[in-house]
Amino acid sequence: MTKKWQVLISKSHDIYTNLAWEDWLYRKMDFSHLNLLLLWRNAPCVVVGRYQNPWKEVNVSMLEDAGVQLARRNSGGGTVYHDMGNLNFTFMTERKLYNRRTNLEFIVKVLREKYAIPAEVSQRDDIVVKGTLKISGTAAKLGRTAAYHHCTLLCNVRKDQLRAVLTPRNKGIHTNASISVPSPTVNLSEINSVITSADMIPVFAQQFSDLNLPEKIAVTEIEPSDGDYPGIEFAATDLASASFIYGNTPKFNIIRDFVLPSSQDTPAPTNVILDILIEKGKICSFTLNGTATEAVKGIATSALSAVVGCDFDSQEMWAALSAGFASSSATTSGTDRNSGDEHRREFVYRCLIQTLNLQE
Repeated sequence: MTKKWQVLISKSHDIYTNLAWEDWLYRKMDFSHLNLLLLWRNAPCVVVGRYQNPWKEVNVSMLEDAGVQLARRNSGGGTVYHDMGNLNFTFMTERKLYNRRTNLEFIVKVLREKYAIPAEVSQRDDIVVKGTLKISGTAAKLGRTAAYHHCTLLCNVRKDQLRAVLTPRNKGIHTNASISVPSPTVNLSEINSVITSADMIPVFAQQFSDLNLPEKIAVTEIEPSDGDYPGIEFAATDLASASFIYGNTPKFNIIRDFVLPSSQDTPAPTNVILDILIEKGKICSFTLNGTATEAVKGIATSALSAVVGCDFDSQEMWAALSAGFASSSATTSGTDRNSGDEHRREFVYRCLIQTLNLQE
């Protein structure tokens, strides 16, 4: 039977809806008779790979103020920034026909012939210009019978925001999660000023159709919803949940070593080593080591015990930490409190704030 080729263009700019739509097609369609090219764009967001740690990859604390959403996709690969100046491609086929190189060479061919962009495919399966400037990154998901390859294309994105959100604050993180490989980037509009992501959509749709002549290829604009894709709205809600985005983070440790300055009680400098375990996005346990006094370790233990079980980097965690400090303060009240106690508490407080904030 002859394969049917289709180009589907999403009218949604919601990252969770588009990821749910992509996954629905991957799971539900029979690709023994069908090949798909999806073209889609998103409002500002950062998308981490399936096996990545968002705190290692992204400046999570600035996302809300910047109006940038955080998402986790089902494919592997590294972290990417999307906005409306970025065009996304998804090539869906049978597993046995999966060939990302062919897909990337199609994009390069269009860039060269239609826009005079001297693009090429790198050894890492990125699309680059001038040998090192990246304009496209790639990821894929391979199943038993179906596969998809998706990639980005930097047309006219906000590079200042890209750099800001992809400059993480991650001091002390120790993880086996997949790590992104930073690369210098360039917008296509910096090379050819007429280029915009919106204008490129019909060009790539037409070129994909021409590539597969004499078959007539349907190009269809889609508003992904439960009407055509039952269950997609629930799936999008799940993808947007903290339990999916943060709860699927591979377990990691935050390890910091702080030196306590000498004092009347401890003439020689001492240190405390904090080791906090986060699993499925929750603080699971901690250990304290080093040469610090039992008083210092006791204050830290009281505060950290209060945050065990909390979602990491959540309002719940910070509230519990404050309560833990208040509890430790209550044990050294009135005439029993001295300047040494206060200095120890201030030291521990600074250490824990820096550790949990992933700050220098």
